[in-house]
Amino acid sequence: MVLLIKWMRGVFLLGLFLLSGLPKGVAGTVTFSDQVGNYFGFRNMSEFGANVPPSNLDLPTLITNPHDTIKFRPSAFLTLESNGPVKESSSLASELTFTLQSLGGLAIQELQVSVSGSYATTLFSMPGAEANVGLSLALDLTYGTTVRNMIVPVVKDSSNFSWSGVMTLNQADLNGFFSPPTMEIQQLTIRASPTVSAEALYANARSQINYLDFTVVPVPEPSALHLMLVSLGIGWFRQRSAKMQNIRNQHLKQKILPYECHKTIP
Repeated sequence: MVLLIKWMRGVFLLGLFLLSGLPKGVAGTVTFSDQVGNYFGFRNMSEFGANVPPSNLDLPTLITNPHDTIKFRPSAFLTLESNGPVKESSSLASELTFTLQSLGGLAIQELQVSVSGSYATTLFSMPGAEANVGLSLALDLTYGTTVRNMIVPVVKDSSNFSWSGVMTLNQADLNGFFSPPTMEIQQLTIRASPTVSAEALYANARSQINYLDFTVVPVPEPSALHLMLVSLGIGWFRQRSAKMQNIRNQHLKQKILPYECHKTIP
């Protein structure tokens, strides 16, 4: 009997040890449907992160006016901390991956990535009370076998308790990163890693993401560029013609005026 009790106690303690070692959130992957805009497709979209599925970012929305854009409006991409005498911290992160692909052979003229969020902190009336919040967005761009890592600069605005960050890359930036043979990039793999964090000691802290957008602008089509140049040429020609006509009118007045004055003298 004693041996049985000891065996059962050992099994119980082993079970507690194994349970304590389990992760708080099991990581997984969720996939999204391809989004097709006017000039670019957002393909092979997936999100990897803690407690996924369901998605931390929620479903994307496609906007095509004025430019092709996918927008994420997460409702639960946030982290909270509310603690007493022991400082604790928590964070939530995801990895969003997709391929940006030209539909009609037009190159990328501009790529813009933007993120915004909000935060709140409340300190208790206790010595040493502390609250810290954070939001970051890492960005990896892949062209062929070349990978470019960067961080989107995020600004914390204490006047309205908000986060905001924007990174805009033009065609020259992308060509400088990857040196494509044709100096035109029509396909790009993007991995965005947003993270929110909160830390509290005798305080409440909250940080969350409200928006995450990706906008791509194509290089103007040759026909559109041709029309623009023609329009500029016609405008210049009309302006030049009007100016020359005005000069000719002035010369005619100078020739006619002496004759008219001579006729009016008695």
